[in-house]
Amino acid sequence: VYCFDKRIDFSKVSAVCNGRVGAFFVGAFAYAAAKYTGTGDAVVYTGNHGRMDERLRHSVGMFVRMLPVYVTIDESFSLTDYLSQVQERLYGGIKHGKCAFAALMQEHKLSIDLSILYQGDFFNHVPFGDIDCPWEALPLHGMDDDFVIMVFKEKEHFKLKVEYRKDKYKLQTVHEFLRAYEETVMTFIGETVSNEG
Repeated sequence: VYCFDKRIDFSKVSAVCNGRVGAFFVGAFAYAAAKYTGTGDAVVYTGNHGRMDERLRHSVGMFVRMLPVYVTIDESFSLTDYLSQVQERLYGGIKHGKCAFAALMQEHKLSIDLSILYQGDFFNHVPFGDIDCPWEALPLHGMDDDFVIMVFKEKEHFKLKVEYRKDKYKLQTVHEFLRAYEETVMTFIGETVSNEG
């Protein structure tokens, strides 16, 4: 588990992204990936709850769909323009969610190594009647994804749970990318936090 710097004022996030907090974290992740790899674009995977049909609202089951989000980095874009692009592409993927993205990727020999899941405060606790049970994240042994970041909200702060394939990534690389992601988030919300302390 990786915690963002406690000095970051996350109360600004909602204002920066017009309440679309999930798109904010996906956009920052894609931006960090593009900058980290030195490219002008990035494709990342993100999850959607999969209950787009109103008839599924009270269903029990695993409906999660992983959707690709492609973004281009243009430094002349304002942050608002960039996050609007992310939001548009994210919702475009959801709109076309019946498409078998995994099959298309395999057919075209494409690979997406990076995934981000914005969990919000959904997993802070699980209510059972009058009892609130804390959640426990279990490791995904044998996971298919190469590198996954899950973003969780805890009160006014966010923490990350990171899972990655140790046969593909060194711990140092993971830490460097997490620092790049944190710096991107800080830049997006206009924070400057020194590395001291």
